[in-house]
Amino acid sequence: IERIEGGLMSYGNEFTRANNPLECGFGPLCYLGDDLDYIGKKALMEIASNGGPMQRLSGVRFGGDVTPACVKPFPVTSPHGETLGQITSGIYSPRLECNIGLSMILKSHWDHDTPLIVHTPDGQAREGTVSGVPF
Repeated sequence: IERIEGGLMSYGNEFTRANNPLECGFGPLCYLGDDLDYIGKKALMEIASNGGPMQRLSGVRFGGDVTPACVKPFPVTSPHGETLGQITSGIYSPRLECNIGLSMILKSHWDHDTPLIVHTPDGQAREGTVSGVPF
């Protein structure tokens, strides 16, 4: 619970080699100045110059009863059915009194309080919103 509430990512869950540091919130740690070169800098500069990442790790708060264990990702959609991402770590937070999760969310929907739907393995479509991390 504390890992998710704190927004701490787990390699293999929240991010993999398929993700870039800008998607994971590591932008401030990626130096893009001219006086230093490193592997991957050109790719990061291209992403940054083209409007930034297309998705970003975000928190999600969602309702309903205590969520089942997140052993497989929970699909996340807009209220209109557009696929936005998936919750890769999720749990009920007694402190926050709601279900929470970590998800890569598309740029078009990553603003705080953007409404979304979380589809849990118990067949429920649960209303939720994008949240900052830590929660």
